[in-house]
Formats: sequence, C-alpha cells, structure tokens
Amino acid sequence: MKVGTVRHLISPINKIISISGILFLIIASSSIVKAEDKPQFGIRPASVGSPTTVKGYFELKGQPGEVLSDAVVVSNPGNVPVKLLVYSVDASTGQQGGINYLTNTDPRKQVGAWVTLGSDTVELAPQKQITVPFKLTIPKDAKPGQHLGGIAVQLADIQGPATKAANQNDASMGVKTVTRALTAIQVSVSGGTEVPMLKITGAEVIKFNGENVLSLGLQNDGNSLIQPKGEVTLTDSGGKVVVATTITLNSILPQDSIAYPVPGNLPAGGTYKVHASLDFGGSAPAVYDGQVEVKAQPDATVAAKAPAVSPVSTATTAPSSDNNSVLIGILIGVTAVLSLSTLGLGGYVLFGRGKKSKN
Repeated sequence: MKVGTVRHLISPINKIISISGILFLIIASSSIVKAEDKPQFGIRPASVGSPTTVKGYFELKGQPGEVLSDAVVVSNPGNVPVKLLVYSVDASTGQQGGINYLTNTDPRKQVGAWVTLGSDTVELAPQKQITVPFKLTIPKDAKPGQHLGGIAVQLADIQGPATKAANQNDASMGVKTVTRALTAIQVSVSGGTEVPMLKITGAEVIKFNGENVLSLGLQNDGNSLIQPKGEVTLTDSGGKVVVATTITLNSILPQDSIAYPVPGNLPAGGTYKVHASLDFGGSAPAVYDGQVEVKAQPDATVAAKAPAVSPVSTATTAPSSDNNSVLIGILIGVTAVLSLSTLGLGGYVLFGRGKKSKN
C-alpha cells in the first residue's frame, strides 16, 4: 500500500470519529435535559431549628388526650410540576435493626393514626413550596413513653397495580417500588418514666439471604427506643471459641421484637454453645446462654419462616430524585455503542480501500 493511500484512509476515519463525537454530545445533552426534567420533591418540618425540630425531625411531647399542632413544608425543587400525596405512617423495626416506615396502604395503629393532615394532596409548580398544617391527637389510653411515625409524600400518579415476579417456588408476588420523602415524628407521652428494656429470647440457625446464619431473638419490652450493642460467641464441645462477633444495632422500637441475623460465617456441623451479652442503656446488659445445632448439610439447616405471599409495596425514602448514577450509565452505554460503530465503520473503510488499492 502506498503512503498516499494510507493518508487517504485516515481522513475518512477522522471524519467518522468527529461525527461520532458530535452525535455523542447531542445524545448526552438530551439525556441531561431529560434527567433534569424528572419530578423532584421534598418534605421537612415547617419550624426548622425550634426546640421540637432541632434534630431535623419532630420531637413532640404531650399527655394522653392532648392535641398538638404543627406543620410540614412540601417543596418542588425541580423543573416540572408535581402532584403529590401527603399521608401519615406508622414505624416498625427492621430485621437488622433500624426504623422502617410503613406504606400509605398499611394499617395505622400508632402515630400514623394520631395525625390529621390539613390536606392529603398538593400540586406544586416548579421551584415552589407549600405549608401543610397537621394536628396530632394523643389517645387517652396511650401508653407512656416514646412512639414513632412520620409524614410522607409521593407522586400521586404512582398507584397502579404491583408488577408480578416469580420466586423460586413459582409463587407469584406483586412488588411495587415507590420513591417518597418523609419526615419522622417522635412523640413522648408523659405519665411515667421512660424505661429501656431488652430480652434475648433465644437463638437458632436460619436462612438469611441464602446463607446459614445465627439468629438472636431480641425483644424490647420497655417504653423507649434502644440501640443494643455487644458480643456474640460460639464455643465448640472442646471449649474453643470458634466465632466471636461484635454487633451494633441502630434501633429497636418500644414493644417490638425482631429475629436478628448475626453477621459472620457459621462453623462446620456440630453443636455449639451460644453466649450473647448486649448493652442497651439499662442497669445491666441483656445476657443469653444456650446452644444451637449447625447441620453438616446446608439443605438440612433450619430455615426461617417466610411471610405469606401477597402483593407488597416497597417504599424508598428520598428527599429528591438523584439521576447522576442513571445518567452516567446512559453516557457509558452511548460511548460504547458509538465506539463500536466507529470501529465498525473504520474497518469497513480500510477493507474497501485495501481491496481497491490491490486493483
């Protein structure tokens, strides 16, 4: 091949690369515009910085039968109008500790049932916000201590049926993911002393995320939030400690219990002594001593009971939509497609020119 021919080949390739770069910029720019046009929303206490909201959420106090008044601010920091549902919810303890806030379709029995909102829907233009008042009525028979719930917002048009997914047992489960924003409400009901309590009710081997793990039954019989922390050990028949795990839980709600999966790998099959000692803010740690049997065959290991199969809603709490990760994925995909296209076209030009030069 002559030098002149090589230069002739490079020129079309440069043009193709330049065109591909222009196309990439056009597509990337359109992706950015679309990302910015997605709905965004948030919610916060109206009286930020007051004694009842100094932590960024509501910390209210009252007596049984008392009616408390306050308000939330619902905002739209985005570039498109939004119509939002506003609703109150109860809270529960997650299996690994920490607070889960229930959905707008779950029954309200605690703080979620105590709240009456000034409005259950709002419509906001871009860059606007609105104040929504609410009243919280503490029942006359409310137990003294801490109670937790929240006020949430989500897009009003996300109310369709749950999508179907098949699990390993061919049982159909409906799952709907909803993005929402939420501000917590902690209510301290007077009439008694807040007493932290923790009881370790037992230990067993269960299946968790497909793995055999040690599970501790943890029960909060007190009237305040607790954050247990301490050590769990397994000892073999010879007295050797084969597992020593330090654990720290976020929170367990009052009058709630969980089957906590202890992190860490279990030893080989056999019978082991379990010792757990957890501090929780009480006068003495909660202590448990017992034993568990670890089966040699994974299939023979005791499995955790699965909940009944039914449509469920999964709520993801977020103050606003963050599209950076999605956008990066789109741009990487576009880059890969354009790179492959450029290489393919470049190969075609070289192949065509090569044949022509031989003639």
